[in-house]
Amino acid sequence: MKKEELMKLDGMTDALAAAVLNLVKGDTEGMIPKARLDEVIAERDNARKEHADVLKELGALQKETGDAAELRDKIKSLEDAAKESQKKHDTEIHTLKVDNAVNAALLGSGALNVKAAKALLNLDKAELAEDGTVKGLADQIKALRTAEDSKFLFGSSTTKLKGAKAGESGNEDGDHQVDTSKMTYSELAAYMAELFGAEKNESFDPIRHAPPHLAAMDDASRAALIKENPDYGVIVCRCEEVSRGEILDALRSSVCVPTVDGVKKRVRPGMGRCQGGFCSPLVTQIIAEYLGVELTDVRKSSEESPIVFESRKGAAEK
Repeated sequence: MKKEELMKLDGMTDALAAAVLNLVKGDTEGMIPKARLDEVIAERDNARKEHADVLKELGALQKETGDAAELRDKIKSLEDAAKESQKKHDTEIHTLKVDNAVNAALLGSGALNVKAAKALLNLDKAELAEDGTVKGLADQIKALRTAEDSKFLFGSSTTKLKGAKAGESGNEDGDHQVDTSKMTYSELAAYMAELFGAEKNESFDPIRHAPPHLAAMDDASRAALIKENPDYGVIVCRCEEVSRGEILDALRSSVCVPTVDGVKKRVRPGMGRCQGGFCSPLVTQIIAEYLGVELTDVRKSSEESPIVFESRKGAAEK
């Protein structure tokens, strides 16, 4: 409040205005400005909040870990569990290496029954040598091979295993040091004849010839094929032009397909517009005749997919 503002009041004099100002000044002496008061209150509230957060974190930490002694106990428990797990792992690896080394040694010694021969060995304190073999195992196997009550477990010991030791590569091509994978058919045949006395099969045809496909033939070729084998002249699937001869070819192949879906995937009967509506019964009958089984034994795909459940009485005579 200023003197000029007081002088605007009715009846105000200089002496009275001065007295009022002195009175106001005395009442407000030492008071804090409102802006500063707001700052102090804000600082106080922030301090209280931070203090509450610290107490909350301390409570959570205490709840999770307990006191320092409990925390140390937990750490020690985890360390002991880790050591026990490592010890167990090392034992398993050692046992696995010993088993592999023993099996390889027995097989290399001509053991006819590895499991039976292994049961006669003392492996309670087996130790591995630097080369991956078991110390003292050779002497034990030698004793078994010569003992009257165990020598029957062994045959000739001409086989030597490759790759049985850790880090050792195997020789997949045998011990003759010849890479047969790079030989031609003639070279391989000559090599087998020399090594094993094998005789050449003169009737063997290394080329697989595709069965006839009537739909892709011209009329002349088709007529010649039908003349040679009339089964190719019996059209079973009109949509895909598949003949009885082609279905029989699928059944006679080295990988037989004795189901309706198998024949369908091999030579396409039932792949056309009618989706097997006309040809499926004929295909089922051809499969049954070829296999020498009843119609009820023919399956669509799996064993759980019969096509015919039973024959009607007297149907065969009609």
